[in-house]
Amino acid sequence: MIQAARDVADLDIPLLGINLGTLGYLTEIEGEELSGALDALMEDRYHLEERMMLKGTITYGDGRTESTTALNDCVLVRDGSLRVLNYEIMVNGEHLNTYSADGVIVSTPTGSTGYSLSAGGPIVSPKARLLLVTPISPHTLNTRSIVFSSRDVIRLQIHPRRSKEVERAFVSFDGVVNYPITSNDIVEISHTEKTTKLVKIKTESFLRTLSKKLSD
Repeated sequence: MIQAARDVADLDIPLLGINLGTLGYLTEIEGEELSGALDALMEDRYHLEERMMLKGTITYGDGRTESTTALNDCVLVRDGSLRVLNYEIMVNGEHLNTYSADGVIVSTPTGSTGYSLSAGGPIVSPKARLLLVTPISPHTLNTRSIVFSSRDVIRLQIHPRRSKEVERAFVSFDGVVNYPITSNDIVEISHTEKTTKLVKIKTESFLRTLSKKLSD
């Protein structure tokens, strides 16, 4: 579903998700409901729900850039080594914090029920428009997720250790596209005007769905 959302981001095509797994926050139709869902779709008994997406841009030390989009999240994590890295977070050009952690997740409300949730982040209504920053296994006792406006720009960079050697990590978008980076590179995340349009056939609210999933 997430891969499909990335594939059609430029085409403005609505998606109907069929849940073939377990949690299925993003896919509301179960496999045995497919026939009825297709009937409803053909009879125009549905509505569309828009989900915000992220734009990620990597600026390498040599000046090259790479850009992509994400529906769920952008994740910056260490590459191979078991030692923690120092991740500096800037918001709109201002220093926020430097985390010693395994990584940092920047997610959308849709992504709040994904990796961010596993890392201890809050569940956010998918209709909200915001950026959620969650450190992964931070080496501190008082670190929590931080919520920002969708208009804010988050910049991530790895800080070298005292040895000044180049640190290596990788940045992943929706767990699909991965780019190796070093402490010479900068990752910038913001919202994009592109959205994912989901076909909603059921009238069940997000809170009702969440209640059912939490009790499973």
